Amino acid sequence: FSFALKDSLQLAGSHLLMSLLSFNVGVELGQLAALIVALPLLNWLVARLGKPRIALIVMSALVAHTAWHWLADRWVAFREYAITVPAFDAAFGAGLLRAAMLALIAAGGAWLAGGLVRRLGAGTIQRAPTTRTAAS
Repeated sequence: FSFALKDSLQLAGSHLLMSLLSFNVGVELGQLAALIVALPLLNWLVARLGKPRIALIVMSALVAHTAWHWLADRWVAFREYAITVPAFDAAFGAGLLRAAMLALIAAGGAWLAGGLVRRLGAGTIQRAPTTRTAAS
């Protein structure tokens, strides 16, 4: 959002950092306000329907219905864009190889980190045995 905030949503004059911070704080406050309203309504709905499973099904249906409408709206907006197929040339291949190498490095790092976490979490770090010699 930083580019949009820079030109059109200046909340703190020419200070981009303050604009971003103000925008994000406003978003978080809006989410908290929505939760303050939604949680009592959801508790009332669960109590009214009697069974939590029925309430879960009803709420899931409402979420799915809303998601369907959002999907339809975004599909209409998406169809307005002119989509071009990339040229499969050397530059595309190089970019594809770079992405594959980045994915490989990330997967290797995750594998190593997972092994390290397992070893540290289990407390089974193997140490080399120490040999003591008797002093004469």
